[in-house]
Amino acid sequence: MPSVSRYRTWLAVPADEIEDLKKAHPPMNGHTPVLWDKEHKLWFARPGADLSRLDRWLPRPQDVSMNGSDPVTEFAQVLENAGLVLKELPVMDGKIHRVPTADDKKGQKSGAYRGFLDGRPAGWYRDYRSADDSPITWTFSGGEQTDPRARLHLKAHSMQRREDAERELKAQYNRQAAYARRYVNKWPQATAHEYLTRKGIQAAPGVRVNNKNELVIPFSNRNGAIRSYQRIPVTGGKDARILKDSEKTGNWFALGTPRNGQPVLFAEGYATAASLHEATGLPVLMTVDGGNMIAVAENARQKWTQSPFIFCADNDHAIRVNKGIVSATKAAELTGGSVIFPAFTDAEKAQGLTDFNDLDASRGRAAFQHVINAQLEHIGVSTPNSNTPEMREALVIGNLVFYTGPH
Repeated sequence: MPSVSRYRTWLAVPADEIEDLKKAHPPMNGHTPVLWDKEHKLWFARPGADLSRLDRWLPRPQDVSMNGSDPVTEFAQVLENAGLVLKELPVMDGKIHRVPTADDKKGQKSGAYRGFLDGRPAGWYRDYRSADDSPITWTFSGGEQTDPRARLHLKAHSMQRREDAERELKAQYNRQAAYARRYVNKWPQATAHEYLTRKGIQAAPGVRVNNKNELVIPFSNRNGAIRSYQRIPVTGGKDARILKDSEKTGNWFALGTPRNGQPVLFAEGYATAASLHEATGLPVLMTVDGGNMIAVAENARQKWTQSPFIFCADNDHAIRVNKGIVSATKAAELTGGSVIFPAFTDAEKAQGLTDFNDLDASRGRAAFQHVINAQLEHIGVSTPNSNTPEMREALVIGNLVFYTGPH
């Protein structure tokens, strides 16, 4: 019985079997059913090919000799010993893969690895929570003694696993996005809410409230399509929850309407974003957390190519690696933006204050507005609420020269 491929299927074809491969399957509507991928140096079968005719070259790494050692298994052991949590063997395709670490909370992926099978198998890994900013390298202990045919099967198998996983993840994200759109649109616009009152902020247009009295913050991609949402209960952001199995990375909630050429602020949590938006009058993209700020920045730069980007970092002063400032700085470096962060007194630090909403609540709106607008003016960014008439006028008439590099 024919086994028709629905998607691209990677093959493990030794050089001396290429002619056999080409003869194994008749043309498909005038096109060859197998093609060579120059980038990955592998053969693959087109969608619609009869895989029963190509069964001889389907990757089966478990059936080929590794000469007593397996680089994929060895790399997996190294990663696990370093505290990275793997659901299955690592994918050795030369791409960066994010995974949880043993110290991560549910849903976090602070670990990363990258593995190669060409030549002598090698790779690197890292824990982004670590103070060490350099990845740790690994080289297969078996050298290049692994059977070339075995390496070929491992490589094709890894490529197939990666593409299958990406396809499944995309389908999952699309299912959850459809649910998110239905869920968000069924609830009314939020107005008064205990969380908002306690934080001294308002509900921006688009913030909803559900039947459990939770705020519902939708996250959209750069095309404006809702992909996920966050629920914030009365108890606040620490108890907030993102829609499970949804696409958070690279998506945001916008307070205000960004326009190309005008400044755009970035902040992690909703309360911080709202304080900044209300105090400056500038649009703010809420990124949920520092890790996502980097992905949001890259997506936003594709949409607002001429806008000055200002990353309003959380000041995580109590921990060895100030994650808020580190993430904001990386986002700024990638997009030609600048970074500002709240400077607290010793007394405020002792209270555990870390973000711009904390500063807003501690100093009061009038003082906070003066501080934040002064910070922005210092890097050449005007706002509708700027402290000087000259800066306000510059924004209105469009004559302001904006700061465009990391500060």
